[in-house]
Amino acid sequence: MEQQIFYWREVLRRVFETLRYLCGRGLALRGDSENFGDEQNGNFLVTLEYLSKFDPFIAKHLNENSNKGRGKKSYLSSTIYEECVLIMGNKLLKMITKEVKCAKYFSIVVDSSRDTSHIDQLAIILRYVKIYDSVEVHERFLCVEPAVGHSGKNIAQAILKKLEELDLNILDARGQSYDNASNMSGKFEGVQVHLKKSNKYMDFIPCTAHSLNLVGNNAVDNCSAASVFFEFVQHLYTFCSASTYRWETICGDLKRIDGRTVVLKSLSETRWSSRAHSTKVLLLWNRILERFDKTSVKLQEKSLDLSVAVKLLKFLREYIGSIRNNFNDIEKVALSLSKVISKKYNTEKKRKIIRKLTPDEMIRNEEETTFSGQEKFRVETFIVIMDKLDICLLKRLEQYNDLDRKFGFLTYFKSMTEKEIVDMAKNLGKIYPDDLDCDIFPEEMIHFTKLVDEQDEEGKIKMPSALKCLQIIHDNKLNSVFPNVEVAYRLYLCLPVANCSAERAFSKLKRVKNELRSTMKNPRLNALSLMAIERSLLKEINTDEIIVEFQKKKRK
Repeated sequence: MEQQIFYWREVLRRVFETLRYLCGRGLALRGDSENFGDEQNGNFLVTLEYLSKFDPFIAKHLNENSNKGRGKKSYLSSTIYEECVLIMGNKLLKMITKEVKCAKYFSIVVDSSRDTSHIDQLAIILRYVKIYDSVEVHERFLCVEPAVGHSGKNIAQAILKKLEELDLNILDARGQSYDNASNMSGKFEGVQVHLKKSNKYMDFIPCTAHSLNLVGNNAVDNCSAASVFFEFVQHLYTFCSASTYRWETICGDLKRIDGRTVVLKSLSETRWSSRAHSTKVLLLWNRILERFDKTSVKLQEKSLDLSVAVKLLKFLREYIGSIRNNFNDIEKVALSLSKVISKKYNTEKKRKIIRKLTPDEMIRNEEETTFSGQEKFRVETFIVIMDKLDICLLKRLEQYNDLDRKFGFLTYFKSMTEKEIVDMAKNLGKIYPDDLDCDIFPEEMIHFTKLVDEQDEEGKIKMPSALKCLQIIHDNKLNSVFPNVEVAYRLYLCLPVANCSAERAFSKLKRVKNELRSTMKNPRLNALSLMAIERSLLKEINTDEIIVEFQKKKRK
């Protein structure tokens, strides 16, 4: 009996490791056939066939047990490995919920999208701070919930129901982040309002990346010349990509001009900042979009905290202001792009139109004020775009100022007086009375600021990040000395900056549930999605524990 137990455990071990490899990469398991040796038998069976060439154990097992039909035990059938997929997915979910409970505080990130079966799927992500060997900020995928509706109330109910199923307390949630859609961020019927009814401490943070995208869209829509420009960029791409000859010609010329590989690209509808890649070979917009793109990429980092995000947006606004007063230099660069480019503006090439005076107008000898082509472009196009970008960035920054003022002293304390730190700490303690001791926290914070004294090579004081401050407390085992400070940093770091993790989840979802797997049901979809999205966590699963779970299920 011991030999039999060992034998089948070794079979299952290879089955689980094969599933770990395939599902972690979002690959399909089944093919048109379920027979070994068949060319259409799918990735799972063909991987075992490949493994048998180097593993005598599995080679012997396949030789004795493969293709025997129903009623013959082999542990290699689709029924068995589909059960194993669900077990591994459930194990991952338990690991994530265990980490969240240990972290205590978490935030919710939600987004929705249609899958290949035209079912609206709601992706739920949790952000929390894990403290083990090191301090890490995680944004973990939980699941996708199908067809919950589009109203804020329905979405909020679906979120609350899922948290209850996983035994996660909504009262431990401290933040929520969505895009700027009215059903999600609305002040009256949005998801954020309905969740705040369950927990008043759940601060809403609009997705910074999505807000930046809206800034660009608003600036373009406000200026007809900018709209025409991007239409031209798209038409240029469409025209050149329709012919291999035209494509080779334009790409060859672009490569010679720039000295490196540069090609035309189609515009993105969802990521405005990514248009920097489309305009790299055209100008004015290139400088702006490149900065927007770099900022947007940084805002999408999982470990980013709110103070850094606010700084990035503020610095971007300052950069826009510097460009606004630098029109002549930008024009010179544009004129130097090509020797054949016209040195005159279109308005200077046209015949001057003299306006006819109406009968009630007095005849004036002086000429009416007219702009040169350069000044007309600067005033009616360039300044309009720059000012609209500035106004929109300022408006979006206002959405984050309250939270930055609430938690900002945790990262700005080096530039603050002791009185300012005490006042800010007292204020935060009053906002979170269940988490922080309002009487002790201010003194702890002053003590902690004395401990953290970083200087660079020139002797200037450096501002440590919130993540590094929490790491200092953890590395030096100072939790008992600064319990309230430690909690404050955990609260701050669990606040989401963007909902990009949900969008990344949908990118994986398209690979897991594609047009060839469109009939997949949600329990299997969630298991496969978890394994593909949380691949790093999948590697930590103990195979022996999965085998035990499999045995328990078979005993029932």
